[in-house]
Parts: sequence; structure tokens; C-alpha cells
Amino acid sequence: MAEAFTSLHALVTGETKIDVPVPACLNHCINQEVFNCKICGEIFDNIHKYIVHGKSHRGSSCVCGWCGGVWPSYSALCIHQLVWEDKSNKKQSYGIQDENSPDPDMKALLCCPLACGIDPMNFTQLSLHLQEFHGARQDQISCSMKAGESVVNVDLSGSIIVCPRCGAKFSKDQVGLENHIAFQCLKRSPAVKERVESIQSQSLSAGEEPLLILIQEIQALILHLKSLLDQTGYKEKFIEEGSVADRKYNKLPSGFSKDHLTWIPVGYTLQVLDSEEDNFPVVFDVWSQVVDKLSGPENLESLCLQLENELNENLRTGVMPKWTGLAFDPAMLDNPDQEVLMKLEQELGWVK
Repeated sequence: MAEAFTSLHALVTGETKIDVPVPACLNHCINQEVFNCKICGEIFDNIHKYIVHGKSHRGSSCVCGWCGGVWPSYSALCIHQLVWEDKSNKKQSYGIQDENSPDPDMKALLCCPLACGIDPMNFTQLSLHLQEFHGARQDQISCSMKAGESVVNVDLSGSIIVCPRCGAKFSKDQVGLENHIAFQCLKRSPAVKERVESIQSQSLSAGEEPLLILIQEIQALILHLKSLLDQTGYKEKFIEEGSVADRKYNKLPSGFSKDHLTWIPVGYTLQVLDSEEDNFPVVFDVWSQVVDKLSGPENLESLCLQLENELNENLRTGVMPKWTGLAFDPAMLDNPDQEVLMKLEQELGWVK
């Protein structure tokens, strides 16, 4: 594909064409200097920027909101949508069944007919939302006029699930409960959303499945929490070694390992973690609480404001604070103990 784009560029600029065939779907683009986003209308002169921009509209989905086709990669989806043309009439493309009815206002802001709580949006954006968030097919979405107002109708087929966290309805076959709770649920906290997005980015860069990596991280956390609750001395040893490590970093809150890394979410016992370890909604809630706990103190905003004021004062007076240096630990130069590494891998569940 990279060579094909180079060949395409050669055709556009008049340079010597490389002996690599240009895909037929890109012939439409040969004499086109700009790329137009068909959702918001923004113009791009670089196809890579166009592809990155598209993710702001559709997240990680590879389903085309125009024709309903599924593509193997996000780049393939963007190239398809770049050259896609609606060959049907306007009423068919918007799912309007009554040919004699007046055309709905497709620019009007419409509420989600499944009442998931998102902000109103135009029909094109709402249609994409219904397909990607709720799992509806394009032929299940229609728009009609009632009492002079545009109304969107959707009919989910198959097994329908209601999210136990946000109450949204979606197709079990098209979306799936685990995928919705992890990547789409509207009740996730900002800290959880940020952590999930980080896992998604790192997983996709490494060619891994984001949900699988997230589940592995959750399983490692559950194993750690179960060890803390089990009466085997694990907790005492963890706190002892953690306290030694805490003293190396004088900017950490007092008792960081004890108060944060050994913190157990309220309401969860060893029996609950044992019996519900395969219940994704439950373990995701446990993981979410721990992520929120580790995201920072509750008064983080005021602390940042205080730090900003101190820095501004330092810049105004020219007096810089004296930072305490981190004590050098000779053990940092030693090779890691293989026995310790193997034990750690077993505790994290990486090896049996």
C-alpha cells in the first residue's frame, strides 16, 4: 500500500511512475488536491491527516456509516469513504420509506431514539452513533416527519442487552457487553477513559487486541487483590517492601504503598473476587475503582493551581527552589534476580 501511494503521488506531481499498480479505488483521487470530510466538511491536503481526523468521528470502528460495509483496517475504511458515492436517491439513503412524504431536515439536531443520553446531533452523526454505539444496521435506521419535525426511528434486531452501568441498549451480536463496558460506557470516569484510551493506543501500535490487553491487566489486578485479602502474609510483606521503595521518592504521598497500592475497593471480599472473577462487569468495576484511586488526590485541581502560583512567583522574583536529589541506589546497577522475576511473572498471571 505504501508503494501504491508513492506511485499515486508520482502521477499527481508528474514524476516518473514507479512500477507499482495504483489500486482502482484510488483513481478517483489522482487529480484531486484536497480531501473533504463527508461528515463535518473539513478540508485536508494530506491523506494521512484525513485518516487521523476520521477517528474523531468514529473511534476505532471499521464499519462504514454510508454503506454499512466492514473493512479490515481503519486506513482501508477511510480510503473507501474518500471515493464512495451514493448511487441511490436521497430518500433511500436516509431510510425514508414513504416517497410522498416531505424531506426531513437532515441538518436538524436530533436526540438518540434509544435515549442513551448523548447530546443531540444531525442525522448523519446520529446514524453513525446508532451503528457504532448501539450496533444497529444501516437498513434499520430511518428518518421521517411527524408534526412538522424530523424523527429518527431504529429497530435493533437479535439479542438486545442493557448496560448495567449506564443503562444504554445495544445489540449483543454487533457490540458485545465487554466491548461496550470497556470502550463505550457513558458512566466511566475521566481517569478510566484516559487509561482505556492509553491501552487502546498502545495495543493498536503493537498489533494487539485492546480488549485482550485490558482483560489481562484486570486479571493481574484481581490476582493482586486476592493475595492481599488472603491470610498468607502477602500483604504484610508487600507493605514492608513498598515502604522501603516509597522512601526513595520523597514526592510521593506519605504511606503511598499502604494507602493506595494495598487499597481494596469497598464491598469486595475474597469470596466475591473468587466467585466473580469471570464476571466482566464486576471485575471492571473493581479495576475502575482502583484506577480512580491511583489517578490522584481528590484536591488535585487545587494542588495544581497552588503549584502554578508558586512557579509564577519563582519566575517573577527569579528565586528558584532547591530540589532534593534522588538518592542513588547501587542495587539499580545489579542484574535482576531471575528467581524474583519468575515469581513476579507468576503473581501477575503471565506464566502458569
